[in-house]
Amino acid sequence: MRVDVLSLARMPGGSMPLDFVIDADELLVHEDENCRFESIRFEGIMLNIENEVFQLTGILRVVRTGICDRCLRSARQEYEISIDEQYRRSTGSTEMDESGEFYGYAGHSIDIDQAIRDNLLLNTPVQLLCRDACPGFCPVCGRDLNEESCNCQAEPDAESPFAKLSKLLQDDEDVLRT
Repeated sequence: MRVDVLSLARMPGGSMPLDFVIDADELLVHEDENCRFESIRFEGIMLNIENEVFQLTGILRVVRTGICDRCLRSARQEYEISIDEQYRRSTGSTEMDESGEFYGYAGHSIDIDQAIRDNLLLNTPVQLLCRDACPGFCPVCGRDLNEESCNCQAEPDAESPFAKLSKLLQDDEDVLRT
């Protein structure tokens, strides 16, 4: 998405409202069959903060759908990401500068896709869950703990390599108590 800032550049302290829906394909955000971005909407402003320096500020409203990472049921996750990025005139690169403080632009328009993509990828939860408290499946018997509970003990089998790790954790706790 390119934002024409020619008229805004002539108004120090001026702002321009922005409100648009973004296609995940345009941002080159990789989706898979288990999780996809259903909706990405940006609402905010572009502000002329000083000569050839602009501030993009707003909220990215995101809806992801797919399969819950814990129980394999349908999941829908809505969240918001605050965006606050600065743009300075450069030799043509829209990438973030080496210091990580601002994005570059050339000419009279600013391509905001990279900033939106960066914020989306850095702030999207790693797991897609049907609900925050989803217990998923029992690691011992495989029952869906959303439907019924079980009496399995979550302790690893004595022959499991994780049993030795569990013992190390218990030893550390004993040392800390003394």
